[in-house]
Amino acid sequence: MLCSCALLARLSELLSTESAEESQNSFFFEVLQAHCLQRGKPYVITPPQWGVLALLSHHERQTIGMLAQQLKVDGPGRHEHRQTA
Repeated sequence: MLCSCALLARLSELLSTESAEESQNSFFFEVLQAHCLQRGKPYVITPPQWGVLALLSHHERQTIGMLAQQLKVDGPGRHEHRQTA
């Protein structure tokens, strides 16, 4: 498990070797992983999963389309069903 000193050291290391966005993503994942492990969870929440859970906790009754818009990802599409002969 990583303490706050170890997390800060890891962040410093990431910032010196990766782009800022990659560093933030790696650091955030490591924080989430440490959080789950410290609590004995059998899973690790990923940053994208955390983002969706955070939106759901603040805005109830959202559609998938609304979530997609807030996350700036493609929403559900309409699929044409073709009948085959």
